[in-house]
Amino acid sequence: MSEERERERARELAHKARQTSKGSEWFESFYRKAETSKVKVPWDDGVPNPHLVRWLDARGEVSPGTRALDIGCGYGDNTVELGKRGYSVMATDISKTAVARAKSRVADYNVEAQVQDILKPPTGWRERFDLVVEIYTMQVMPPPERARLVSVLPQLLRPGGSIVVVCRGRQPSDPLGQFPWPLIRSEVEGIAYEDVELVSFEDFMDDEDPPQRRFLAEFKRV
Repeated sequence: MSEERERERARELAHKARQTSKGSEWFESFYRKAETSKVKVPWDDGVPNPHLVRWLDARGEVSPGTRALDIGCGYGDNTVELGKRGYSVMATDISKTAVARAKSRVADYNVEAQVQDILKPPTGWRERFDLVVEIYTMQVMPPPERARLVSVLPQLLRPGGSIVVVCRGRQPSDPLGQFPWPLIRSEVEGIAYEDVELVSFEDFMDDEDPPQRRFLAEFKRV
């Protein structure tokens, strides 16, 4: 089966899951159906996100005990990369099927993986993390949930902590597109609020075939 056909099947499963599940619960329904139907999860590449890797490379080594939160960890590709680099990682996803797979991959690292609705984070996560990683999660959320996530992210940072976001991008005048929905710059920049500042914003075409427009944004709590 071609990659495009795999993605189309995944979109069909995601659409059915969203129609029959409440809120973000459709993720678990989707992962279960993807596994039983042998459909490749379209955002699971089996390797860490290359744009995150580039960003981490630029940061250099991390101090022991530096805490990272991997939001929407899926099967844990980015979680493993963070663990390898010495972060103390909390990996979270609303899908218990995805978290179970992630847990099986991170035994060698300082990683905890748990099922959690990031739109309703535990009170103990407030101002807990030095790094919050949001890769391709907002873009699979409908606008109300997306706006909620934008408001939640800054609350999770310790002073001096950073948020890194990678997502598909579009101009406000462009069509909304199909799932996963590209975001406009102002949606991402909404993370900057009060003492959380936008540090950098990249708008670029990646090297996929065909190339896709991406945003990579970094925020810092001062």
